[in-house]
Amino acid sequence: MSNKGIIHHLYTKNECEAIEFLYKEEPDLRKPVVEAIGNKLIVASEKFVNTTFLNAMHLICLTAKFADSEDECYRVAVTICQFCNKTKDLLPSITQDKGILFANKTLISLSFFSQAMKRRWMHKGAPSPQFYRKISKTVYESHGQKDISRHHEQWEAFLGERLI
Repeated sequence: MSNKGIIHHLYTKNECEAIEFLYKEEPDLRKPVVEAIGNKLIVASEKFVNTTFLNAMHLICLTAKFADSEDECYRVAVTICQFCNKTKDLLPSITQDKGILFANKTLISLSFFSQAMKRRWMHKGAPSPQFYRKISKTVYESHGQKDISRHHEQWEAFLGERLI
């Protein structure tokens, strides 16, 4: 498969031309066009998309209607990509993880591994998922990412629903 843009892997040639025309010529339609591509990417799981994982995650995150900006979606996509290859140390640790690393691990863990977080709390005496969330939101806010802090629970639900 050639290294074309994402839309060339999801749509026919005529559809791609129409999408590109709308995106270039109709600025008011750009957001709906991007959302449509992101939604198509989610449901077209049988398609192999030869693009960067970050670009695909960014498009998927752009379908989050609650997000304040494309930048917020991009930062969440980057967070997902930072942890996609890790197989250990995914769950946050109050004693080992600091600052934004802690917040990012918490967002990812509550999105994808909430049952593991609950088991750690219920059976091993770790703090509750709500405790981790509260600290994570505070860290995001203190690092100038108030939008992610405000939408923390929404991102958890969105990511868990869309990507699991």
